[in-house]
Amino acid sequence: MTTEQVLADYAELISHLKATLPGAAECPVVSFGGSYGAKLTAYLRIKYPHIVVGGLASSASIGYNAPNEWASHGIDEWTWSDIVSRVYDAHGGCLDQIRNAVRLVAALGETTAGRAQLQQAFNLCAPPQVDPDSGMIQGLLDWFTDAIETIPQLNYPYPVPPFRMGWPVNDTCRTLTTAQAGGSAHGLLMAAAAITSTFYGSGGAACFDGVGQGGIPGGGPVPAMALDPVDDAWGFQSCTETLHRFSSRGVRNFTFSLPRVTAVCKRSFGVEPDSVWPELAYGGFSIAEGRTTASNIIFSSGLLDPWHGGGFLRQWT
Repeated sequence: MTTEQVLADYAELISHLKATLPGAAECPVVSFGGSYGAKLTAYLRIKYPHIVVGGLASSASIGYNAPNEWASHGIDEWTWSDIVSRVYDAHGGCLDQIRNAVRLVAALGETTAGRAQLQQAFNLCAPPQVDPDSGMIQGLLDWFTDAIETIPQLNYPYPVPPFRMGWPVNDTCRTLTTAQAGGSAHGLLMAAAAITSTFYGSGGAACFDGVGQGGIPGGGPVPAMALDPVDDAWGFQSCTETLHRFSSRGVRNFTFSLPRVTAVCKRSFGVEPDSVWPELAYGGFSIAEGRTTASNIIFSSGLLDPWHGGGFLRQWT
């Protein structure tokens, strides 16, 4: 459940395979991975250079876990969400329509009749629940904005699941702008529902629960509807060494609070976040600036992917 343990497991596995597979003893090993796996790829090469000769790290947002050098590299708490907004604004042209859809869903959630309309439009198993603290249907709003924030990460020029065509950001924007041009609030609502239906799929279920995670952009330990982290390994790791100090503006508003995150993590797992540990242990920006012994690592990032804001985009010598 820590990067150190994961890397040690990989090193042990690779050593075992090379020792037991016929003819494998002299075979060089190259690691590869994407996202969190890309970070592990780079870290594996740094910590076990005698085990792997190189690595291909795709969307390794190592810089996001090096907050001590954010200011000198043009990164702040808004970088991730600002890239999401920029992609929809510059490449799809529908940031305003997204905001309008969010406002429409929020307004409908204020009345019993509106919540019934939302249940029908989004094919929910039950009317959306009202958060007693905010008085809003935060779960459904998060469900929609979670999808919107994730789509740029899948914005390939060719289809990737769950999309049937390439450039899903463009398709999302066409759906919303066409609906808004029609001048019907119902049309915009159905467009928003169509986006979530495509993104989440039914998975064989007859209806959706319609409750999103919300909280820290890109995934983290604090959903908006409850003071409990996501009940999975990523929730724990976000509470230890992979925490992202992200706030959000544009698609939605969220303000990062380290004391709130810390309280949740202590209550849920008995641990406190240490978001500077990866920078101390592996080097952060030093990896890409020739200030470590790291070598033979290829870093690749898509410029429409919000994770590239913490990536390494220039070659070093």
